[in-house]
Amino acid sequence: MPFAALERKRRPTNEAQPQRAMRADAIGQVGPQWLLCAYLLHTVGELMLSPIGLSMVTKLAPARLGAMMMGLWFTSTAIANYLAGILEALLAGSGIPLYWFLVATSISGGVVLLSIAPLLTRLARGCEATGQ
Repeated sequence: MPFAALERKRRPTNEAQPQRAMRADAIGQVGPQWLLCAYLLHTVGELMLSPIGLSMVTKLAPARLGAMMMGLWFTSTAIANYLAGILEALLAGSGIPLYWFLVATSISGGVVLLSIAPLLTRLARGCEATGQ
């Protein structure tokens, strides 16, 4: 209802808006189940990633720097969210499709993580031997 009131205020005459103009800003309506599914997938992903990341930080950090490294883990999430906003603003004017950019960066990030996995495994194995 508030949208109808805003539309009446924006266009006080009762003339019909052309169909092309009505649909210029959207391809079609999307059901709320898509929004719920997106939130569900993001939440489950974060619930799976966060304990693993926190465990890795506590294992790999020196004992006296453990708390600072945990704070750095959470700060890196905040910085990543900020940089995501900046990146979207940069990509908006570049003409690069956002979807394909995200696909390419996800694949390259996966390759980087796979390439440093042996190093992280070796570091974590050393921590398990000392009982940290």
